[in-house]
Amino acid sequence: KRQDKDIDVDPDITTTGDPLSIIREFEGYREKAYWDVDHWAIGYGSKASGEGASITKEEAETKLKTEFDKFRSMVVDHREEHGYNWQPHQVDALTIFAYNIGSIDGLTEDGTRGDEEISEMILEYNKMRDRNGKLVTAKGLTKRRQAEAKLFTQGYES
Repeated sequence: KRQDKDIDVDPDITTTGDPLSIIREFEGYREKAYWDVDHWAIGYGSKASGEGASITKEEAETKLKTEFDKFRSMVVDHREEHGYNWQPHQVDALTIFAYNIGSIDGLTEDGTRGDEEISEMILEYNKMRDRNGKLVTAKGLTKRRQAEAKLFTQGYES
């Protein structure tokens, strides 16, 4: 069970599953920088300093945890600001989503969508631009969004 440390979030929000393992599974670890949509990425999808960058698995783990905590704080702040009553598994699902997308503002339509609509809309974020700049459905993103939506609606499997 993961406990929040060094970030200012509600102490009642603890994780009952392992959201980091979900991110690891979908991002995969890469030692050398790779191009990811509009920037160089490295490790488990973290922003890289540039094309020639490399990272050890230990450094990538540290970066993953730091960035996860940053996005989790953002989700918790969003929850408080807009009066959502998200359970820990929902916070985790939205944190995993935000880790990949960078935000949940669009997903929640700045706090105006209810939980049911949010869980449906998560599935819509499964597209990426092809070489010609056209939006196309991506199998990997579809699988990831299905996992996030399932976690958001059903929680962790025991």
